[in-house]
Amino acid sequence: MKLKPIELALIFALVITVLFSSGISAEADELSSKLIRLHVVADSDSEEEQSLKLKVRDAVLSYLETELSAAERRDDAEKLINERIDVLEEIAEGVIKTEGKNHGVSVSLTEEYFQETDYDTFSLPSGRYLSLRIVIGSGKGHNWWCVVFPNVCYAGILNDESSAEIGLSEGELSLITRDSTETVIRFRAMDIIARLKKLFGF
Repeated sequence: MKLKPIELALIFALVITVLFSSGISAEADELSSKLIRLHVVADSDSEEEQSLKLKVRDAVLSYLETELSAAERRDDAEKLINERIDVLEEIAEGVIKTEGKNHGVSVSLTEEYFQETDYDTFSLPSGRYLSLRIVIGSGKGHNWWCVVFPNVCYAGILNDESSAEIGLSEGELSLITRDSTETVIRFRAMDIIARLKKLFGF
């Protein structure tokens, strides 16, 4: 059966879309494989509990800044964090007790889905990232997140030097800094694909 021009055009467009999506999806996976995010969840949204969340964050980041200073790649950082989960839990518990609370705390290194996030000088598309997750008490409050490897939690700066240190290519850096129309389009495509993956569970 001979296909009509409109049918051929639709098939061609579908093939191009699939190929483009596959490339963008692989690019997104490659990017997320080089980062570790920090995710701290408060017990509640009260002012006191939100303040406690930030104090736990500060203590954890202060400890990790030194411990992760020698990590050159995400695998190194992941190994170091895994070896120190108990210590991180003790640090969080210490802050909680100092503040006069008796909340339990859960610390784990796990994969999580994050929505698109804007930092000072770069953005990350939605998708699944390795995350150091700290849940205080019931974990029903607003959360706080950043990128703990490389450590840009305070500065919010990912530049040529810091990106090169963890193996980000110029293309990956330009993608997440979104400094041109082309990279904005690619970023948007990564975001849409990640949302579809979450929706359909793959």
